[in-house]
Amino acid sequence: MAKGTQFVGNELPMFDGISSGYGWSILAHQFWNSKGVSEAQRLLDVSSAFTGRSLIWFHLWSIRNPNADWDTFNLAFLHQFQPDMRPILPKICWKEVED
Repeated sequence: MAKGTQFVGNELPMFDGISSGYGWSILAHQFWNSKGVSEAQRLLDVSSAFTGRSLIWFHLWSIRNPNADWDTFNLAFLHQFQPDMRPILPKICWKEVED
């Protein structure tokens, strides 16, 4: 598992903004799917799973995207924290948050 990503039993994995964004996304999806968590609740859960620069990014992103759904968030998240995936990510409209 990537440094900075933790998955302990029944807890949502933590993300620090340094480790693999794609890896966190996969672990978080597995966690939420195993619990039957709705997509709306997932957006609420994210703030408790992020620390450091990822929490700052999420705070700014959520202010700029108040009506975003889970898919929009996940694409923006991967765009921000897994930049090597940008060429294969769908082009969507969102307000980016610069570092």
